[in-house]
Formats: sequence, C-alpha cells, structure tokens
Amino acid sequence: MPFQPHTSLRPLAKALSLGALVLGHLSLSLLPSQATLLGNGAQFGAKLKFPPTQDLGAPARTTGGGTRGTECVAEDETLPIQAIVPPITYNKTSDTTPELVVYVGDTSAEVLEVRILDSSLNVVGPIEPHRIPLQGRKTGLVTISLLPDDATLEPGKYRWSVMLVCDVDNSDRGGNPYNFGDLEVVSLETQELEALNQLQGVAKAERSLENLLGYDTLAIAASLYSSEPETWTELVTSLKLGDETKEAITQASFLD
Repeated sequence: MPFQPHTSLRPLAKALSLGALVLGHLSLSLLPSQATLLGNGAQFGAKLKFPPTQDLGAPARTTGGGTRGTECVAEDETLPIQAIVPPITYNKTSDTTPELVVYVGDTSAEVLEVRILDSSLNVVGPIEPHRIPLQGRKTGLVTISLLPDDATLEPGKYRWSVMLVCDVDNSDRGGNPYNFGDLEVVSLETQELEALNQLQGVAKAERSLENLLGYDTLAIAASLYSSEPETWTELVTSLKLGDETKEAITQASFLD
C-alpha cells in the first residue's frame, strides 16, 4: 500500500501557525520591559555566560624575566597562577571593594601579593602591597580582595597585579609568576542600583552581566559555587582562555 500522509498533521500545523500569530501580537502589545523578559533566553534557564567576543581579560600566566623565585612552583606545573577575569568589554564593577578569583597551581609560595594602580599609575592604598597568606593551601581557586579591608576605590579606571611570592624576604620579584589586568569602577543610576539590590543569585549575576559588570558577575558566580557549581563552570567556559587553562580552572575547587 502506498504511503498516505497523516491528514491530522495539517490541523496541527494550522494550530501552531495560529499560536505563533497570537504570540506575535501578544509580544507587540507588551510593554518594552515585558517584551524584554519574554525574549530574553536567560529568563527561561539559559546558562550564564559571556557573549562571544575577541576581547581578552587578564593575560595568560606570566613569569618575570629572571628565574629566581620560581623554585616554589612544581617543575611540571604549567599554570602556577591565573586570574579569572572578564573580557575587556566587561571589565567593570560597581563594587568599591572588588574581589578577584585567582587560580593557584601546585606551588609552595608563601603569599599572594596584590597591587592596584590608578589611571596615572599611582599606587592606591598603602605603599606596601596587599598580601594574602597561602601557607598550607593546595592547588585550587582563591577569592581575594584587591584592597586591604580599610581601603575603597572611587569611580575610575585602575590596573591591578597579583603575584605568587616565593620568598617574602627577597626583594627581587623578577622571577615570580604574576598576572595583571584592568578594571573600571562605575557608578550605577539609582534605579538600576535598587533593581540589582533586589535580586539574588543567578538573577543578580545575569543583571550584572547586562550592565557589563563582568567582575561582579564572576564574584557572584564564585559565591554560588558550593550550591550551584555548574553556574561557575559555564561562566568560566565562556571566557576566551586556552583549552588547558580552561580545563585546569573548571576542574579546580575553591579553597577555604
């Protein structure tokens, strides 16, 4: 018997077409804010990630010109340090005491040393660098403050650096692995700030990303790691990083 098309498919197709037409009229009748919610995939469980971009965030792990100091890094460690930061387009924060997530490889370094400079390359805060002890830590992710507890940033552009210090008594930092990058502290409109403050979790991270607040988005995702590790993994996976670097970071857990 020759194949006969199932005639019930035609009414179904017609119903679907009618539904699409009704939905189209509904979208046109919505207020702009409502239409945005309807069309935003994030509202329906889309994964949190940075849009594709050619912009880079922090450079790959960097080692100074000398070799002194690198004895605190395991010989087979290819990624002693890597700051996890947003692409340049998203390198903003609304936080006057911003945080940075850093991947620390297999190292016996004593401290992480953090410095931050203003747009004129003047040191912000105390002349001595902000130091975060690493004794007893294992390979993993560390959330660090870019400033000491009593310091804050004014709106403006800054450059930060974070370094693994193998010997704090040696003033020569030439061989210590480090990262550096840029960030911009911005002031949000009162209405937008209030809207953000009413959100929590992934919803707040999504709203921060819409405002190009990449540092805030990463910090929020990091804070959700214990309850929603997949949110952090998806966000990091969307960054423009080498495959080996991305693999190391996504497989690492946060240290206490």
